[in-house]
Amino acid sequence: MSRTLGIPVFFRSAPAAPSANLPIEIPLEESSHSAIVALVEDHMVADDSWSSYISALWKKTRRVGSPHRLYPVALNANAFNLDRDVASDNFILLYDIGKVARMSLLKSTLTHELCRILLHRPRIAQLGAAGRVRFSPAPITLFISHAKADGLKEAEALQRHIATQTSLKTFFDAKDLPPGFDFEKEIEANAARCALVSIKTDAYASREWCRREVVAAKRYGSPLIVVNAVRRGEDRSFPYLGNVPTVRWTSGSARCLKAVTDLAITEVLRYAYFKGHLEEISRLVGVRGKRVCLPRPPELLNLLDIAGLSHGRNGRRPVVIYPDPPLGDEEMELVSGFAPGAVMTTPTQLPMNGG
Repeated sequence: MSRTLGIPVFFRSAPAAPSANLPIEIPLEESSHSAIVALVEDHMVADDSWSSYISALWKKTRRVGSPHRLYPVALNANAFNLDRDVASDNFILLYDIGKVARMSLLKSTLTHELCRILLHRPRIAQLGAAGRVRFSPAPITLFISHAKADGLKEAEALQRHIATQTSLKTFFDAKDLPPGFDFEKEIEANAARCALVSIKTDAYASREWCRREVVAAKRYGSPLIVVNAVRRGEDRSFPYLGNVPTVRWTSGSARCLKAVTDLAITEVLRYAYFKGHLEEISRLVGVRGKRVCLPRPPELLNLLDIAGLSHGRNGRRPVVIYPDPPLGDEEMELVSGFAPGAVMTTPTQLPMNGG
């Protein structure tokens, strides 16, 4: 019932049987996507059976059009001797750094890569099997929304951190726009297609473009987080900045900046995963009417779309599915009052509410 991601995780390490040297096979065909993380160290490199096992998985994930990926992780400098084919890939390098730092780096790197798997945004053409073209997915872009009056310092610090410490991309201001295009439409389009990082300062809610960027992200269902950098206070807070994760801006230290980027990329993954996961649950349960899958709990902005849903020809009520846990009675009464014809449900409630 918690708001965790809920992505299934399985481990392979022990032999499948006393007489075997290798773990059981990984049934890739049972998943829409699989991310295989090979933690490579001396014992794995020295074992020819393990080398063959990882190599076979690598070849399966390298087939053109495969929705699966293998990510080799170097726990020491000998990891690159595992297999010639696998060694041609870019490893996640975790040796020569402390244990706490290596876990943090592994988590943030894999989170970004999982986002890229699910979002299918192609970038670089590469030759695949039989000369066919493969594409590596594009990095995630964070739109740094800020008020120049009092949020420029924080925004620039965050942009520098992303540029030097991560493989993410940023959209920062008008300098990132190509000349000759409509300024207003380009700004709103970027706010809609990126993950929005809203640096909430004292002046933020009073700036028209900041408000527009937030509304565009909400209306188009883009991931959004709020960095609370309010110093003295606000004359009026912007109501549509609610219902999203918030992190407090402290000192602008490396730890603070990493907390912001980690939260933003985790929210991107949550959105990408939940959309596919809720669609799959709807199919399994047999939701046959109109449905809306929301990656966050429903709010008043969503009602503009929900209220327009009509009953199907068979009289079935439209179903709105959002992540667990369910809304409290006080919120459900408010939301349902604006969309009385819709069924509001979570995945755990769906078997009872959505069939």
